[in-house]
Amino acid sequence: MLGRVGEHAEAARLLTDLIADAARALDADHPYALITRLNHAHALGRAGEHAEAARLSAELAADLARVLGPDHPHTLNAQSLSSHWSE
Repeated sequence: MLGRVGEHAEAARLLTDLIADAARALDADHPYALITRLNHAHALGRAGEHAEAARLSAELAADLARVLGPDHPHTLNAQSLSSHWSE
């Protein structure tokens, strides 16, 4: 919701904590934990941290491909985000 009102930096900050919580409670490879990382990368990019968003998206795309498969929509979305923030 924060991102929808333009608070991208705050959303990214809160998602950082949520990533750690999801990994601890669920497992780092749990789909929810992976999607939280995707949301975090997107929030960083929207906050103007394009290089970091691209880097995290690329790392995440590799993890998503390993867990969900290379053709999964979430994997493709992470690859697209990485390319988008790299431009």
